[in-house]
Amino acid sequence: MSIEMHVAAGRAQRQRRIVSAFEAAGAVDGPRSKSIEELGIGADSSFDRLLRTGIIREAAGGRYFLSREAITLSSRRRTRDMLIALVAIASVVGTVIVWRSL
Repeated sequence: MSIEMHVAAGRAQRQRRIVSAFEAAGAVDGPRSKSIEELGIGADSSFDRLLRTGIIREAAGGRYFLSREAITLSSRRRTRDMLIALVAIASVVGTVIVWRSL
């Protein structure tokens, strides 16, 4: 496995841990928001990415909560992107098979 793949896998694992911390604390809306300290997580690049993508949202006073809607949208987007990639690969493979049979 390449270094890039290890880094990506580590980043994904870190993001899952952050999301799990929010879920475990019940920080899933503004009134139940928590500080980073209360969640026991650090504000690292994985946290920042989740914040930029809207999966984590900031409430007042440096408190944050998890947006379940954003998680659902992100999951749907990933599924859509994977399907598009599979269709593209299948098209290329089909074209090569047909081209070779001529």
